[in-house]
Amino acid sequence: METTLYRNDSYFGSGVRNLRDIIEYEMSELRNWDIPEYILGHYKLNRSLRKKLKGLVEQHDNYDYPFVGGVDCRSDIHDLIEEIIAAVSAQTGIGCVYGLWLAGLDDVRTLYSTSDEDTIDCYRITEAVFSDLGPDGKLFGYAVLPEKYTET
Repeated sequence: METTLYRNDSYFGSGVRNLRDIIEYEMSELRNWDIPEYILGHYKLNRSLRKKLKGLVEQHDNYDYPFVGGVDCRSDIHDLIEEIIAAVSAQTGIGCVYGLWLAGLDDVRTLYSTSDEDTIDCYRITEAVFSDLGPDGKLFGYAVLPEKYTET
């Protein structure tokens, strides 16, 4: 198993590392379903969270998307994100605060690089995975701010 993966911050890198903010952006702004689907399929969840995520995924089947409304929706998504992070943190033993999308080196070069001069950085991965989009990357959670890793 790989212990490091890569990213190109000059391509899409916003500099945001706060996991809550990353998940909220993915779910409310980009309207992506991959995080709730991944969490539901890969972690043992309490009955309440499992029910919420199943209900959310069922909305996907109906082409509805929650969390795009006003203040009430923001409160709902914040609560759900807290529950998701707490569940993954408890199961992995990693108190997830920070997050990074990472992918394989060839995938980053192909999908997220526009020139040979782009800087592609390497990071250690963790067991706390919040989404896996295959070659497009995985969202990892970290207890401490991840630092670039120099392979020797």
